[in-house]
Amino acid sequence: MIALYDVRSPENRRITSAITAMIGEDLAAALIVDCLTGMGYKDVKLVDGKVKGEGKKGNWLDRWISAKKGKKKILYQVEIKMWNSNSVKGNDGIEINNNHVHRSVQPYLNFCKQWDHKKKTLRNKRCRKVLKRMSPPTDYENYELKPLICYWAQIVPQKNFKYESSNGFFVKRIRKSKRGFKNLSFFSLSLYLRNLMKNGTESLELKLTNFEKRYDMLNKIVVK
Repeated sequence: MIALYDVRSPENRRITSAITAMIGEDLAAALIVDCLTGMGYKDVKLVDGKVKGEGKKGNWLDRWISAKKGKKKILYQVEIKMWNSNSVKGNDGIEINNNHVHRSVQPYLNFCKQWDHKKKTLRNKRCRKVLKRMSPPTDYENYELKPLICYWAQIVPQKNFKYESSNGFFVKRIRKSKRGFKNLSFFSLSLYLRNLMKNGTESLELKLTNFEKRYDMLNKIVVK
């Protein structure tokens, strides 16, 4: 995955587009669950239901993820962007075997493209909707609602951030919105997978529910 998504080439662009369409959001959500579990959160799981704001014209996000930390019950409203080196206007990624990965400023530049340091908010309108409070599903009204933005790209919040040992998850203080959010959680899929590899993880078992449904449907319509 890293070699495909972080190395820019015409061939990779065709392949990554197909993979993203088939499993992109499922993969991202499953990796967020895996990361939070590894950070000590309990009972981390995907929650069924539409992630939608109030009213007929309310914004839509991609996933609900619930978790528990001590006595806190948390419900993340998640927006997923699989933008990568092979996306339109994508940057050259850091190759998987690059020994100078910790010297690159690209992950911080990636973050600056998304984050307005002065206004303390996201620059891109398509991402900024994650800061609008969604309507939680039934049985989760008593959970603390938190926004989480997930990117494929390598992103770090500081120039001298030691991201070679980062799990890709960090939190930034935001300008308080009208709906009460104080912080925004960020997650980088590329950095998380790199961290797993560095620590010796060779494979992961992830449940990709929507992919399984799509795969079954493809098997039914393929002409043999």
